[in-house]
Amino acid sequence: RFSGRGMQERDEAIGCGDPQGYAGGGRREILVKDDFHHLVVLDPYSTPALQPLFRHRGNHGRFPWIGDVDGDGKDELLAGYSFIDDNGKSAWSLPLGGFAEAVAVIDPLSPEGENKRIFLACGDEGLIVLNVPGARHSGQEIDRPRVRLAPASRLSVAKFRADLPGLQIAALSSPETGSIVRLYDATAKLLWSKELAQAGAMLTLVNWSGGGEELMLLSMAPGSGLLSGRGTVAVEAPASGPCLWCDTSRAFCGDGRDAIVAWDSQQLAVYLPDDAPLTSTVYRPKRLGSESASNFRAQVSVPAEWNKF
Repeated sequence: RFSGRGMQERDEAIGCGDPQGYAGGGRREILVKDDFHHLVVLDPYSTPALQPLFRHRGNHGRFPWIGDVDGDGKDELLAGYSFIDDNGKSAWSLPLGGFAEAVAVIDPLSPEGENKRIFLACGDEGLIVLNVPGARHSGQEIDRPRVRLAPASRLSVAKFRADLPGLQIAALSSPETGSIVRLYDATAKLLWSKELAQAGAMLTLVNWSGGGEELMLLSMAPGSGLLSGRGTVAVEAPASGPCLWCDTSRAFCGDGRDAIVAWDSQQLAVYLPDDAPLTSTVYRPKRLGSESASNFRAQVSVPAEWNKF
């Protein structure tokens, strides 16, 4: 009974922090939350087990971001519009309507993570970009500008363009606003936008060529496929075959590249690059772990030489 409203009927998201955890010292904890207002962090090492370390109530959105944002060796939690310190206290919150569909905290320009920024896909409220409050760069405290961009309900951050510095940010508006994909550079400048013919895209990251540029999986319906960082369909879906659902199988190919899995109620198909497996060195990005994978989690992928988030 962690909500104050009786036993929750559905616990919508269950995940765990990075190795340092909220308590630090290499311990890991368990985060349980509902849609959209209650969360609790549990201690699996307690006696009796799973005693709460802290509870929090707020506008937590779909799926939180967990990571050591301030460099103190303990995880902080960005849950929707609430930034929660490792002691369970709200460091700050945003007075916005609706809720955050996806959130991420990352430095899109520096492999060292010196200037992390907060990205929130807030549906019709837009894609909101903030500097981390209280963060310091070169000894100077960074201000906290708010940049509000076009509507966004899905968020993917990766190296989509090898010709541009840093990472790029892909955002997808909801079907109600036209299912438009927009790609931004590392400074949140719009590069292009493209309206999709099919609904239901998740902007799943795909390391298809192994050449250093990732693609976005739209769907495996005829006429769709893998979208490049230049706004073109780089790999077309087959004219026939199962296409009701699809996803990526990470590093399925023997060389480290991804495969596409598509299925319906009758069939399942696995698609590989024509030249797999490669014997040459291929791009092997770092990604978020799969233990807490969700359709609502922001997808983040960085080059191997980057400090992971």
